[in-house]
Order: sequence, then structure tokens, then C-alpha cells
Amino acid sequence: MLALLALAAYVFIPVAVPNAVITDSFGPNDKGQIALITSIGSGIWENGNFTPLPPPPTGVTQILALGINNAGTVVGGALFPDGHEEGFILIGSTYKLFARPGWDNTEPRFIASSELVTGWSFPNDAGPSAGFVYDPATDKFTDATPAGSDSTIVQGMNRFGVISGNGHDPNLGYYGIVWQQGLFAQGKQPVPFLERFTVGNEEGRARGINDAGLVVGYLFPSGKAGFVGSPALGFRLLHVPGSTGGSSTICEGINNLGQVTCAYYNVNFLEQVFLGTPQP
Repeated sequence: MLALLALAAYVFIPVAVPNAVITDSFGPNDKGQIALITSIGSGIWENGNFTPLPPPPTGVTQILALGINNAGTVVGGALFPDGHEEGFILIGSTYKLFARPGWDNTEPRFIASSELVTGWSFPNDAGPSAGFVYDPATDKFTDATPAGSDSTIVQGMNRFGVISGNGHDPNLGYYGIVWQQGLFAQGKQPVPFLERFTVGNEEGRARGINDAGLVVGYLFPSGKAGFVGSPALGFRLLHVPGSTGGSSTICEGINNLGQVTCAYYNVNFLEQVFLGTPQP
């Protein structure tokens, strides 16, 4: 069950890009930089300024920015004319593409300070998906799929190699995971995150994790609230400004200052993004 506690209250400031509509947001890193996908292309937001990513490499129709680490390395998805997706790593103005063998689509969601990349692989049809950890230095993928899960996304990793994300069991529903990187390679079961919590009839999806072990995510399927906390401390539900009357609050990342990136979708399904900072 979800345990609530008096974690610090959050103050949210809006994240906006002039003359553009934001469709997705990920981050922040410790500099407060947020990866954005917008109607004018993907880029990085910082202190009110938006810097577009370089043009896509040859053969790629669209670039989706999904994560940025403290060194400024960006990861995300590269879309091709036939509709399939591969991962990219962007250092400076140079893209490196990569794809997980045996899968139709590869989507990175986060890059740690160690340069390890987390994400998920999925087929073109509605079949099962799998989480992964990718090491660009060795071009090696390590599977990060909980036993019995038919839908897995791995999105966060802290400096201790602990990853966060969610799995799905046909009988249990969706659940968050916190998993020590390395244990899954040895066939061990994941350490449960929030065990399997429900709020009413809802479940949870974990997203980012920081070095203190605080995890951020959101309730699913309604998305009526985000959450931040840990199994040891409990969790605070988060609601961004304007997310009332049935609107969804979706929280995607947390940095080592405790700052979170959360958003809600308005009645026109346009994303309103906020950077939240915990108060003393």
C-alpha cells in the first residue's frame, strides 16, 4: 500500500517554449536541465531558455529527446521512415545510434553520470516489452525485466547503479521496481518498490531515482497524482498547478536536489510542464 508522509512541500514553476507546444518532458539533471519534445522539435530547457538539438542524422526522420545527464549527454529515440525506433546518444553535435538485437524498437529513457543508459525494447505489435541497461563503451545490453512481467520500462539510475521503472503482471497489474544494477544479470528477483501499491483501484509507475534513493512516478491508469519518496520514508502525492477536475499529473524524473519534472494534460491534451523544487 502507498504510505504517505510529510515530505517537503513542492513549489512548481512552469516550463514553456515560446511559439511551441510541449508534447513530452524528461529530467531534470542536477543543473535543472529538462529534455523536451515539442511541436518545433526536441531540445533542452534550462532557466527559461530552450536549445534545439542538432538536425537528425541521415536517414532519421525525427529525434525525440528523452534524457540528459550532468555532463550534457543527451539520449532518446530516433524515428525512421518505416516507423521503427532506435536509440541515440548525442555528445556535442555527434549522434551515435544503437539498437537492441532481436527487437523491433529500442527507446532509451535515461543516461546516468556513469554514461550507462536505461530504457525499454518493444515489438511493432502489442507483444511483451522488456527493460534494459546499455553500456555504450562495450555496446552491450543487459536485460532488466522482472520475472513474469509482460510490460517493462526502466527509466532511472542513480550513482550506485540502482535502477527504477515499472513492470506488469497479468494477475497483479502494474508495479514499481527498484533494482540494484548487477543483481538482475545474476537471475535474482528485483527488490520490490512500493511492493505493489494501490490507491483505490489504481497502481503505480516508478520513473526516476536519485542518489538518496528517492523515487518519482505517478499513479496509473488515471495519473491523477504523481508521487515522490521511498519505501523507507513513505511517499507524498504531487499535484501540479492546474491539475484539477480530473486532470492528470505525470512525474517523470528527479535530481539530487530533489527537484522533479511533472506535467499534466489539459482538456485539449496539450502538456503543461513544471519544474518542482522541495521547500525547506
